[in-house]
Amino acid sequence: TKTIATPETGEIYLINGDLNGAKRTLTLPSAQDGAYFKIVWGVDMDESYNLEVATAATTELFKGSVSYAVGVARTSGSLLQADADFSDDDLLTFNDDVRRGSWVEFVSDGSHWYVNGLVHVSVAPAFS
Repeated sequence: TKTIATPETGEIYLINGDLNGAKRTLTLPSAQDGAYFKIVWGVDMDESYNLEVATAATTELFKGSVSYAVGVARTSGSLLQADADFSDDDLLTFNDDVRRGSWVEFVSDGSHWYVNGLVHVSVAPAFS
């Protein structure tokens, strides 16, 4: 679990190991114009635990989408899209089995967080 501080804008967070048997939450700082963060999976995340990315406040929403391919084999999966609904989404959940090379990034306009990315997963990512 990590709460990102405002001065950490521009950082890339590398997932380089499994989650060690527990759900993890990454909380973005309060929205500020131009803030940017990226998450990259450097290894396969093969556990039955979630990685959640949360905004700092329920009034700061995710906008955008994450493209994903669902499949357990490296060569399987159709490309689909998980969309934020622009009304109340302040949490993005990645379930177990995220393949290395997957990525997602977040950019703020000072009010909300715009998200995009491409992940290869066994379960679709979900905004809530």
